[in-house]
Amino acid sequence: MRHPIRRERTLRLAALLCALAAPTATRAQESAEAAPAAEGGDAATATAAARLERARTLLDEGEVDASLKLLRALEERDAPPAGLALLLGRAALAKQEYDEAVVQLVRASNERPDDFALLCDLGKALTLQGQRAAWNGDYETAGYALLDARRMYEDAAALEPEKAAPWLGAARAERQRGDPEEAERLLEKALALEDGHVDSLVELASLRFPRIHEAKRAGNDAAAERERSAIAALYHRALLNDDSNAFALNGLAWIDLSKEDEAGAVAWFHKSLLADPTLTDSYDQLERLLSTSSDERKRLVVLLDDVVAAAARHAKGDARTYARAVAHYRRGVAHAQARDAKGLDRDLAQAAKLWPPFASACEFERVRGLYRDNAYPKASRVLLKMERSDFPALLSTIAGQKNPSDAVAMIRGLADKSFRIGDLEAARDLFKITAEVLVDSADDWNNYAFFARDTGAYEESYRAYERALELDPSNPSLLNDTALILHYHLLRDLDRAEELYALAIEEGERLLEDDTVDQNAKNAAKIAVRDATNNLALLKHARANGGPKARKGRGPRGKDGDAASGSLR
Repeated sequence: MRHPIRRERTLRLAALLCALAAPTATRAQESAEAAPAAEGGDAATATAAARLERARTLLDEGEVDASLKLLRALEERDAPPAGLALLLGRAALAKQEYDEAVVQLVRASNERPDDFALLCDLGKALTLQGQRAAWNGDYETAGYALLDARRMYEDAAALEPEKAAPWLGAARAERQRGDPEEAERLLEKALALEDGHVDSLVELASLRFPRIHEAKRAGNDAAAERERSAIAALYHRALLNDDSNAFALNGLAWIDLSKEDEAGAVAWFHKSLLADPTLTDSYDQLERLLSTSSDERKRLVVLLDDVVAAAARHAKGDARTYARAVAHYRRGVAHAQARDAKGLDRDLAQAAKLWPPFASACEFERVRGLYRDNAYPKASRVLLKMERSDFPALLSTIAGQKNPSDAVAMIRGLADKSFRIGDLEAARDLFKITAEVLVDSADDWNNYAFFARDTGAYEESYRAYERALELDPSNPSLLNDTALILHYHLLRDLDRAEELYALAIEEGERLLEDDTVDQNAKNAAKIAVRDATNNLALLKHARANGGPKARKGRGPRGKDGDAASGSLR
């Protein structure tokens, strides 16, 4: 039954966002109509309407950026045309800008309160907004957005009670809220309305998939097989109505994986990519399954040749361009695995050209390929060029890798190679990357500090040592090395330098007396105590005689003339 005061119900998050937005197009139009018509006003209105229709056509054709350009220009008008907010909301949704999509779609709902498709779009935007908020740890915002999404879908269902789509949307919102039982109930409701509703069948199959693993963990193979058969039947029902549904094809691949039928899984994953060349999971699984031999890696390249061809026919507009970029990028990665450097460079260059945001990821894959081929100096040069041109983009690329720890290990390896050939500046900058990626790694901050000191970047060295000390405050080597930067190179904060030397001696002696400490740590502590003792004595002597003198080198050094106890870790 339709709620009698549907539009008065509060959209908690959306209402807040909408309150911050500009007045609705409807109100702007009312103001314009109340004012005397300006000369040429009818012509201007007709032009705006034509541009709005052109933007709608572009959006329908998948040319989202071109559509947005027209829509933004119309937004600047004193009286934006009716329907503008709806198109802005749908464009934002296509761009994955969910907060903006919610603002615009709420505004559009004031113009068109009984628009079924609009309410479904708003429910989708709220669901995705809630999902993203949950990923970012903002669970309160996520909860409100998902509750509002459920309400929007219920309102849509009240308008067209024979449609399955609103109940599918509500089920997705409930699944995101962590209530799979309610989600399953809603999906059953959707399928009772439309028995062959493809997306509901796929969602229900996905929701039930964990039951296979639960049965297997319980040792009940018969129950696992029953669940597997029932879920496969849902996927096959979906394919009867849409034989190119990528998610159903991907799901059947996972069914085969659960039966340890890897050959069958490869075939299904390949088919899913022919249907949707952007499906990340299918690429990942094919790479995993076809990675154990040179022949298998070459076979993967051949399979992805088909996917690149399919991408040229996929969807339209920006979606096709994106799909082509993804396919070229993933085939480039496959070329790298097959040790085909020319194929790697060719595909990655094409991917970056098609979709510029991929440029950083493509360059990083080039680094991987060079490293794999033992071309260490060239790999370092490419990586350091990325670091100097757009360091935030590089950090984001590394953090977004499937295995960021593997990427860090590679960069450490390049730093070590640079150190061994005497390129200390490269080693410094490479350890800067690993330190900034692994923000809580005292070892990487120490290594960065060590090479910054050895290349005369003393302020950088001091900041890096301070960060290392925050993470490992009782390390005697770090205490000594931080102090010596102040003492010998920066010639400031000498009271702090004295304090750090004293702490290095205290902490080092504590470790030497601790029977639970391993021998390597005791040896490092012994050196730190020795060096800190010598450095502290030199500092006190210099201060007693008018202050330390500036030095060009690294200062006195222990019993061999070495002031620094620090080393690479």
